[in-house]
Amino acid sequence: MTDQEAAALAKGARVLYAARTRSGLYREGTIEQVIPARGAFRLRLRVRPAGFDALLRVRVPVSRYAHEVSHPSPPDTLSANVYADFLDEAGEPAAAAKLRSAFPLDGGAGGGGS
Repeated sequence: MTDQEAAALAKGARVLYAARTRSGLYREGTIEQVIPARGAFRLRLRVRPAGFDALLRVRVPVSRYAHEVSHPSPPDTLSANVYADFLDEAGEPAAAAKLRSAFPLDGGAGGGGS
């Protein structure tokens, strides 16, 4: 993410940030504060990690540079429609219809006929 994109983020926006731990490359969190650049200091973002720690306490916010933060990827519509086909075959047509209406395919018809 560029500095301009990061400066436009509002408090509460969902983002992925570099974890810097063994738990994975990126973790999900919400923007708590945008700290503007001044002098020799670059723009920084205060991100509160999603979820709780092992003792069910809210996680402590972390500070990251703009290039260490990215927008979450959109939901995968193809995987949702494959799962909807599975629900159709399993005898759950109502659930499959709801899933297809929530994740419509770009190409038009959502049917999985062969």
